[in-house]
Amino acid sequence: MTQSPPMWRFSVADELCGAEGNLSAAKDYLSREKFPPRAQEFMEREREAVSMW
Repeated sequence: MTQSPPMWRFSVADELCGAEGNLSAAKDYLSREKFPPRAQEFMEREREAVSMW
């Protein structure tokens, strides 16, 4: 499972790399998923199974 880094790391990396705000701006496009991708597929299958009852 891949996790996104804590948001404060973007500003630190931006400063260390001299990215002039480009890395810090990227954090606006990232958000944590409520559930990992494998859980999403499981919930879809479960919804299908329940609908068959």
